[in-house]
Amino acid sequence: GEHEGSVDLGDAEFAHRISTFRKVTFRLVSSIGLVVGIASFYGAVISTAEGWKFEKAFFLAFTVLSTIGYGNYGPTDDGSRVFLTIFTLPGVVIFAYALAQLAQVIIGIIKSIRRWLGLVEQVKPPPIGSRAKVLADTLRGCDKDGDGTITLEEIESSTGKICAMLGMDVGKQSAKAQEEARQFIEDAFNEADADGSGDLDMLEAMCMLCDLVKVRELQQKEQNQRDQIKGATYSLIPLCIIGALVFWSVEETWSALDAFYFTVISVSTVGLGDLTPSEGGGK
Repeated sequence: GEHEGSVDLGDAEFAHRISTFRKVTFRLVSSIGLVVGIASFYGAVISTAEGWKFEKAFFLAFTVLSTIGYGNYGPTDDGSRVFLTIFTLPGVVIFAYALAQLAQVIIGIIKSIRRWLGLVEQVKPPPIGSRAKVLADTLRGCDKDGDGTITLEEIESSTGKICAMLGMDVGKQSAKAQEEARQFIEDAFNEADADGSGDLDMLEAMCMLCDLVKVRELQQKEQNQRDQIKGATYSLIPLCIIGALVFWSVEETWSALDAFYFTVISVSTVGLGDLTPSEGGGK
C-alpha cells in the first residue's frame, strides 16, 4: 500500500508538470500569435492602402504599435493615415498587453529554470485554509514541557521548525543565514513579550507567529519583485545579443557595433531613426 501511494504521488506530480507545461506553452504561443497577428493585420491594411510590399508595411506597423517610430518613412495615402489616426491608440494598448503577457511567460520560464538549478529558494507556504492548524501545531511542537507557555529557549530550540513553517529551509543555508533567522525569531519573541516575563502564553505566541508570517510574506513579495527584475534582465541580454548577431549577419554594411547599437535602441523603444535596416531580411 505504501509503495502504491508513492507511485500515485509520483504520477500526480508528473501530471501536474505536464499540465503546467501545456499551460505555459499555450500562453507563450498565444502571446506570440497575438503580437504577430496584430502587426500583420495593421501591416495588411497599410500595404493595401499604400501599395507597398507586405514586409515594408509590416515593419512600419510594428514600429508604430511598439511606439519605436524610427521615422525613416511613413504613410502617404489618406486612407492609411485615417486608419492609423483612429486605430493607433487602441492598437498600442492591445500590443502592449500582448507584449506584457509574453514577457510574463518568459520571466516565468526563467524563474522556473533558476529554481530547477537551485539558484532561487522554492517556497511552498501552507494554504490559507490550513494556516491556523499549521500555526497551532507549530506552537505545540515548541512547547517542550507542555506547560502552556513558551520560553525563549524553547523558541530557539525550535528555530528549524518555525523556519520550515515560514517556508525557509535553514538546513540548506549558510551559518550566517541561520544566525540571521534565529535573530529574526528572537526579535519577534522579545517584541511579543510585552511584560518582560521571559515566556509567552499561547495567545501571545500565536500573535508572534502571525507577525512572523506577515513579515515573511512581505519578504517573499520583495524577493519576487527582485526575481522579476532579474528575469527581465536575463531575458533582455540574450535577446540583444541574438538580435545584434542577426542584424550583423544580414546587413552587409553594418559593423558589429552598428548591429548591437540598433538592437538596443529598438528594444528600448527609443527608435532614434539614424540607423534602420535595409529592404529585405533585416527589416
